[in-house]
Amino acid sequence: THAAPARRVVAGLVDNPPTVAGADGLPVGEGDLIQARRNDNALGVANRQTWTVAHIQDGAVWARPAEASRATASLVRLPADYVNQWAHLSYAATAYGVQGVTAPASHTILSEATTAAGLYVGMTRGRSSNLLHIIAASMADARQQYTDAMARDRADRGLDAATRQAIQDVAGLVEPDTARIVNQEKARLRALAEKADANAERWQQAADILARQADQHKHARDQHQSRLNAAQEQLRQTRIAALGQITALAAADAQGLAAARQTMETAADAARRASLFGRKSALRAADMAQATYRDVLAQSRRHWGSAPNGDDMTAWVATIAAEAVETTPQVTAARADHDQAKAALHVLAREQAHERQSAYGQVYGTAATLRAPSRTAAQHARDWRKQAESARAELANITTIPLTEAAQLIEQNKAGRTQARTSREASRAAIRLVPDQQPQPHRPLPWEHGPSLGL
Repeated sequence: THAAPARRVVAGLVDNPPTVAGADGLPVGEGDLIQARRNDNALGVANRQTWTVAHIQDGAVWARPAEASRATASLVRLPADYVNQWAHLSYAATAYGVQGVTAPASHTILSEATTAAGLYVGMTRGRSSNLLHIIAASMADARQQYTDAMARDRADRGLDAATRQAIQDVAGLVEPDTARIVNQEKARLRALAEKADANAERWQQAADILARQADQHKHARDQHQSRLNAAQEQLRQTRIAALGQITALAAADAQGLAAARQTMETAADAARRASLFGRKSALRAADMAQATYRDVLAQSRRHWGSAPNGDDMTAWVATIAAEAVETTPQVTAARADHDQAKAALHVLAREQAHERQSAYGQVYGTAATLRAPSRTAAQHARDWRKQAESARAELANITTIPLTEAAQLIEQNKAGRTQARTSREASRAAIRLVPDQQPQPHRPLPWEHGPSLGL
């Protein structure tokens, strides 16, 4: 994988600049062969699908299927983020990774881990040639390595065939049951790893769907909240401006009423103290001052609904202004905008709750609409990946040790699993039940074996 791109650049088959880094850290250039390692329906790529890079533009890779011709193939665009995380050069791959691939020529390297199935896959990929490379001290050593590989691990051809072959291979060396136990366990672990991989992939797709929905919901909520905040600030500023105007008007009216009252009281006092010759004109002036005061008082009550009572005009002005400001056209319009933005946010929250509940029901099953699942889809995907890794590690372990030791280890692991299962059942049986309530059989919930979201 390191040497092939360099040789292709020298040969003029790959245009090195511009390049983009793949998931393996190696540069990917025009003409390179790459492999996708994650399903993405939106991009139109599948896991382990191979592509030929047509050109690179703004960090994105435009590629066509590796097996398609340049003239008829349609291109897909792989963003730089996808290439950085989920694509790498594919000049060399495992036998598992090239299943279903057809190439002009195939080169297979024999190792101690190569099986008969792996040889078959590697030696049937090339259209024009298929070469097997064996590192050996002599021709006899090469033949022996090839013979050992062809006899190694045939469980993937079927359990019955694997059992018969294992019995033949170890006849006279180990008991037939030993080979049967080991091959059955290998088949079980392979099936377990494949099932775990499939479930991990489905759960990861479900996690991606829920994550995209959450991002979309947050973006919409942020927009509505920004509009609400703006409307709230506009309402506050409008109140402040209107309150200042109303306060000034109310204060002027209060001062006018106070001046009219003072004039009335002064005129009345002058009438009381007037001499005989000036009393008539003083009384007339007092009546006019009283009438003026009553007019100003009536005008204040008509306009404000009340009038200052006593000397505490400041408290009256503040009370009147606070009440009147809410009825001004400016504040009424600003409050309507605020209420509309607030109602829109509440409607959005209800709609998103319904969408979220629907998505959870599709991913986790209808039970999730009644109670939230205890684990997220991403956690389920991580658990299934760990289970697949554990199964493969256990498979690799029993493959590399002698059959007798492998059989003993398998029996020990089986006994451990049986004991753990018995302990769990005993713990459930020890739980105190409510009187007259019968224990219900356990029914697997929808998310225990994979999401149901059309995946």
